[in-house]
Amino acid sequence: MTTVFESMSSPVIAVKPDMNLRDAAKFMFGHGIHSLMVKAAEKYVGIITESDLYRSIIGSGLNPNSTLVSSVMSFPIVTIESGYELGQAKVLMKKHHARHLAVTREGKIVGMLSLQDLLN
Repeated sequence: MTTVFESMSSPVIAVKPDMNLRDAAKFMFGHGIHSLMVKAAEKYVGIITESDLYRSIIGSGLNPNSTLVSSVMSFPIVTIESGYELGQAKVLMKKHHARHLAVTREGKIVGMLSLQDLLN
């Protein structure tokens, strides 16, 4: 069976919680990714996804220039160990209604796994 490690994206790309949504969206789309980890100092504190951006800007009408990542990010972060099988990731995503999981190795976040990764 394929492990999470074999399918994850790496390195982890992160933004600061005080970045505005407009800049976060530009950063995300500029890197061709659909989620960003949110990192304050040396600690990951949340995740912001393309869906979060759509819901907050379009759905809720928040101003992307003045709304901060910290106000719409998801937390706590749902994680999965890198050695787990993809089937276990699917179960975890379903349980938490998540499309992205932070991948850990020895307690440290080392990558991201998306629903799209599972489909590929």
